[in-house]
Amino acid sequence: MDINPSDVQKLTKEYEKALSSGVNDDVYERIIVLEETQLDLLDCLLRASRCGRTINYLKNLTFRTLNILSVKNGESSYIPSVRTPQSCSSPLTRLLNAQLDVFLLLDKLDSPFADRAELLSLENRKTALIASLR
Repeated sequence: MDINPSDVQKLTKEYEKALSSGVNDDVYERIIVLEETQLDLLDCLLRASRCGRTINYLKNLTFRTLNILSVKNGESSYIPSVRTPQSCSSPLTRLLNAQLDVFLLLDKLDSPFADRAELLSLENRKTALIASLR
């Protein structure tokens, strides 16, 4: 597979633009919304998949991430928000897209790497397990 250098440059510029669009105070809140969306999508996958053990572990990792994010956002622990479950159309693709958005937002956080290390470790595990579901 050949990679076009102009495509790589275009992707790099888009990524830099997304990162430079400003760090908002609500980054943790935005990541929490994405994580909750992932929980809904994992529930969809759980109903239609034979990979129940993997999906339940993914849900556990997501809840651990949600707890860390909530504490960093000034809460004492994660309190689930009231939300309407997502539709179950193409849940795996949407799950992966949400995961990429989480990484982009984590890159935007203006904190030392040591403060983000546990979150990144959990998210890396989630990404590997999501890939295994394909």
